[in-house]
Amino acid sequence: MYDRVFRHSVRMRAVEQMLLKAVVGEDPVFVTGETGTGKELIADLAHALSPRANGPWVKVRCSALPGERLESELFGDELRAIDGGNSVRRGRLELAAGGTLCLDEIADLPLALQNKLLGFLHEGRFMRNGGRVPVAADVRLVITTNRDLRAMTTAGLFREDLYYRLNVITIPVPPLRERREEIPSLVEHFRAEFCRRLERDCPPFSPETVDLMLHYRWPGNVRELENVVKRYVVLGDERYVEQELRGRLEPASAVFAAWPPAEGLRGIAQRAARKAERALIEETLDRVGGNRAEAARRLKVSYKTFLKKLQEVGVAGARRHGGV
Repeated sequence: MYDRVFRHSVRMRAVEQMLLKAVVGEDPVFVTGETGTGKELIADLAHALSPRANGPWVKVRCSALPGERLESELFGDELRAIDGGNSVRRGRLELAAGGTLCLDEIADLPLALQNKLLGFLHEGRFMRNGGRVPVAADVRLVITTNRDLRAMTTAGLFREDLYYRLNVITIPVPPLRERREEIPSLVEHFRAEFCRRLERDCPPFSPETVDLMLHYRWPGNVRELENVVKRYVVLGDERYVEQELRGRLEPASAVFAAWPPAEGLRGIAQRAARKAERALIEETLDRVGGNRAEAARRLKVSYKTFLKKLQEVGVAGARRHGGV
């Protein structure tokens, strides 16, 4: 997963460098970006790469529950019985002790809970609902949002003091339209993954369709791209994808403002096709243990053609014919 996230884009390598610096501390990690950009993956890695990786990794989706239930989910409950006994339900904050708590889409956290969360950040303790004794929890926070919290503080929709308390280490995840060079590798990854899951045998996209993908703006980002590839695997015909993208494609002037190709459309298509071919060849070789003859058979090309293609796309290091 790590290589897939960071290795195909200059912008994402900058995110990687910021993330590697952020994970060593204890301050909250604040991941921002549009819906579908991969904020959840960055949040996962913020825990997995941290010194707390062996501790609990607990997520709370702030938009999924109304305020009262969300408070119970976060902070837990203490219910007193008539005979004086207590029934304790631990919340996610307590369950994350020694590890990391992810507050997904924190902009949806009600103001009352923002105040309670701020108190915990200041004191390291909180009260369960109905509780009388503060509970301590050693937890690091990872926060995600697709909204402008600074603007929300101005509008009185988010506490300014909490915003500044959280906004120590911010990792902005760029939208897919600003990292289009990732598209060929993402397309091939999703195609292979859905073919495996759905037990289908769909060939790679044509260079023309990949070219359309490179020029589409992807308002739904990586998540939208994933869904488009899944539809192709399910339907088994890339013409549906091509028609869909052509119907949505924005004027060329807007595309070229964000993606200025020096080599022209044909050059982009050829480069995208090479990337997709390389990804397919590498994955096939990996599945057959590096056996070139078997890989050529599975890709339905002659062994000679396959060797030539290895040189064209720059793949090396696999075993030769017969597994030698």
